[in-house]
Amino acid sequence: EGAGFPPSIVVTVDPNNLSIIDSYQLEEGSAGRLTVGRFQGDEYIYVPGVRSIFRFAMNGSELRLDDGWSVTDYVGPGQGPASAPVMMGDWVVFQTNAGGRATAPLSVYAVSQADADLRLRTEPFSAGANGVSIIPSALTVDPDTMRIYSMDAGPGKIGCIKLVDGERLETRWVVDQRTMNHTSLVGPSDARVFVSTDAPNLLASRAGQADGYEEQVVWRSAASGEELARSDFMPPKLIGDPLAPGFFGVWYYLGADGDVYELKV
Repeated sequence: EGAGFPPSIVVTVDPNNLSIIDSYQLEEGSAGRLTVGRFQGDEYIYVPGVRSIFRFAMNGSELRLDDGWSVTDYVGPGQGPASAPVMMGDWVVFQTNAGGRATAPLSVYAVSQADADLRLRTEPFSAGANGVSIIPSALTVDPDTMRIYSMDAGPGKIGCIKLVDGERLETRWVVDQRTMNHTSLVGPSDARVFVSTDAPNLLASRAGQADGYEEQVVWRSAASGEELARSDFMPPKLIGDPLAPGFFGVWYYLGADGDVYELKV
């Protein structure tokens, strides 16, 4: 039960001497990453559980579970839990299917930080021809444009979803591209560029159906999904590893074989 994870303990630690300040044991496990955000002047910690999304408030040195805000039963039949919540203005955004190989399409959620009962959901992709959905990395959001960028390595899709008027989620574009890595946004809000990797043979290689795989870096218009540039094939990155931005348009690609590649359009 609970994807095989025992109950997790949320801990705050003094950065100076690493002593434990406070701790709280959840009723379920958490296999994702914690996210800290500030909303209406207060600091909150969002924790993705295997069935629920929890919120903690920092009251001085005390770690306090916010009983007035929680998202329960967000994982549907055949789905996996979320990897990490992401802040987008007044909203908390996350996607399912981070753990294992889900058999149901992933869901993208947007939940109001003011009221957890205000919850929007969409399924931007099908599960694909292989019936598998898997994405260990968190989605990417753009608070300036209220756009959400989701990806699913199962069907090999990346898509842009718009949160419209705080009332609905609309899929704006979907492209064929397979990645298990975190994605990035760069550039001004009226000319945003979406940067990610593409590994077409990733799943085939992991299933023993292909002799290894390679990855490319792809630059797209964040508004339309149009491909702007694509790198040569390179040795694969570690699963879940993000691209590292540098100065003046430079990106750094850390290959799993130990080489670092510098890329620039």
